[in-house]
Amino acid sequence: MQSMKGNPALRPATAGELQLFYRWMEEQFHAGELKPLELIERLAAEGRYAAYGLWDADELIAYALFGIASDGRTMLLDYFAVLPEHQDAGWGSRFLERLRAAGGGAILLEVEDPRYAPDEAEAETCRRRVRFYERNGCRTTPVELNLFGFDYRIMALARDVDIADADVRPALEEIYRLFFPPEAYAKHVRFQEKRA
Repeated sequence: MQSMKGNPALRPATAGELQLFYRWMEEQFHAGELKPLELIERLAAEGRYAAYGLWDADELIAYALFGIASDGRTMLLDYFAVLPEHQDAGWGSRFLERLRAAGGGAILLEVEDPRYAPDEAEAETCRRRVRFYERNGCRTTPVELNLFGFDYRIMALARDVDIADADVRPALEEIYRLFFPPEAYAKHVRFQEKRA
């Protein structure tokens, strides 16, 4: 864990920085979770995907990548990670705070639902993630989702405006249709009613 000398800055990624983020993603995410870099780059060129880094001068601390709805204000957090040497130092919370302060609409998040965890240890890991996002200003929406066999709660982080619950599912449907071909969407994207 390293200490930061300056005041780390949040900024959109350049094309080269996006490739740097992707190299980190290959180390920090399971291969099955990764979208092809070519898809990410194409969506970014179309204005439907964005990446942000938290930097201390030229040192990357954390990164986040987002799918963007056509309103340009609703984003889905697709990947979010703090680099290993900066973990457990509060940078995830500070990064979310900087993203929220930047304004521009709401951020939606997929958070694994602890009710469907295979065992208690995994359920506690899921609950810990939910608490992390709640501590950082996120709220649980009524939308639930089974995505490629995994059950998620959808949470929202308001920036300059919040998103109405009724608008969450349509925004997600639109973004997922950018990510997946029609046959994969039909087979693997299943929205559910909120259960008690």
